[in-house]
Amino acid sequence: MKSTICSIGECMIEMTNVDNNIYNYSIAGDTLNFSSYLNKSIFKIFYLSAIGISDINKSVLNFLDKKKINSDLVENISTKEIGLYLIKNTQKGEKQFYYWRDDSAAKFFFNERIGNIIKKKYHFNYVYLTGITLSLLDIKNIDRFINY
Repeated sequence: MKSTICSIGECMIEMTNVDNNIYNYSIAGDTLNFSSYLNKSIFKIFYLSAIGISDINKSVLNFLDKKKINSDLVENISTKEIGLYLIKNTQKGEKQFYYWRDDSAAKFFFNERIGNIIKKKYHFNYVYLTGITLSLLDIKNIDRFINY
């Protein structure tokens, strides 16, 4: 029997400068990347997050499906979009990150609706989240989140 992992975080659109201000986009995020690399023959992975409903958000669901990550815990929020970040290299080759996520679906979800899913009483062998996941929370919601 496979061990179950619930990975909690924010998937985002990643814009990467590939050549002289020409950018590629992909789906990424720290907890999503972690989930992508896990061996699916050993683990069943669930992703807990929120996305919008536009076509770009649907590409997230396709990505999860392709990577064999269960999306049952991904909530769709019709009034929000997923976050965006851009990576640009300095002339010395150092990466600079720029984020647009203050009004993202995940931030809204983790502060306003997290109880809707957590109360369904899922059981997981492991739960994975990062400090970046916690940074989505308003300070008043950290205790509430941890106590779920």
